[in-house]
Amino acid sequence: MKDLTNEQILYLLYARAYQDEDGTITKGTVKARLPKAIQAKANSIYEALENLGLIVYARRYRFSVTGAGHKSLVEGLGKTDYRFTSSKGYKVTNELLVCIQKACESEEAENIITDAEFETIFRKQYLEERKSQAENGVEVVKKGELFKRISAHYILSINVFAEYFEKLKKSGKISVFKGRDDEIIEWVE
Repeated sequence: MKDLTNEQILYLLYARAYQDEDGTITKGTVKARLPKAIQAKANSIYEALENLGLIVYARRYRFSVTGAGHKSLVEGLGKTDYRFTSSKGYKVTNELLVCIQKACESEEAENIITDAEFETIFRKQYLEERKSQAENGVEVVKKGELFKRISAHYILSINVFAEYFEKLKKSGKISVFKGRDDEIIEWVE
């Protein structure tokens, strides 16, 4: 993972702390909660985190922190020299505790997911993405979109995703077709 700046770490922390129950938040909510010195840079911080794949656009005016974003937050908090000068409330403190608990776990989450669990997660997210696409009149599920969907809920690197993806392909559970800009996936029933 790339080393994050203190400002990026804080942005992720506040996004996680104040997210709604569905795991999304607005840029305005994060900006309003950030320390005053960082608020002016909020838009550029958002863009940098999005480019790194640590946050992802969820729907109109809302985004969520990806699994990779949460992992980077946990790692970043362990290395930061930032010190809070005022308390923004219990939500930030609670999120810090969650991050500390994650950091103290003896095994990384990437090693915990088995092939069978990945298959179940993959199929569930595939069907949800397909349903979402069907509402728009299209039923094309792209590999990149599916990775974003899964990494928004689980801590999973692109390399581990690719490894499990290849296993599903080789086992014949999915068919993959070359699309214009990404691979298109079809679940084989």
